[in-house]
Amino acid sequence: MNRWTRAATTLCGWPSLLLQSRGFLSGAELAKLVEYSAGQPLPGWLTECLAKYLKGQVKLPRGRRPRPEAALDFTYFRADRLYRRVLKRYQRRIREKKVTGRSRLRWHGENSDATASELAYKRVLKVMAQDFRNLDWKTLRNRLARWRSGAFFHAEPDDGDEFADHY
Repeated sequence: MNRWTRAATTLCGWPSLLLQSRGFLSGAELAKLVEYSAGQPLPGWLTECLAKYLKGQVKLPRGRRPRPEAALDFTYFRADRLYRRVLKRYQRRIREKKVTGRSRLRWHGENSDATASELAYKRVLKVMAQDFRNLDWKTLRNRLARWRSGAFFHAEPDDGDEFADHY
């Protein structure tokens, strides 16, 4: 028995909670609820939602869906770990350049006046381009600083782990 069948047998529970939290149900969600509730009267909230959808009064949100905070937490963790590793490498290169007058490694078109931190953030953006589209290195720096200060969600071991609490 999948979640749609269970939802249709009770016709309350998560569909009504989803409607309350998001403010709408998609056409596919409404169709499945009506399909699985054949032979049962529809509750008032579902009838009202279905009527609004059929009249075209439901406005779906535009733009990208926001990423879940937990996924962002893992992404920022990976970015921070990569930044710290790459930062050491660039700091070593800049130290070498100051002592010897040249670096033993090439700077592949990077700005020679840039700080090690700037170069490291740019490298993180290049490596993690799939995760950080349309970001500047300064924006990434600010977001990682906010993440390090605890402004974002940090998963705790006891959050949502009811199964482990019983044993």
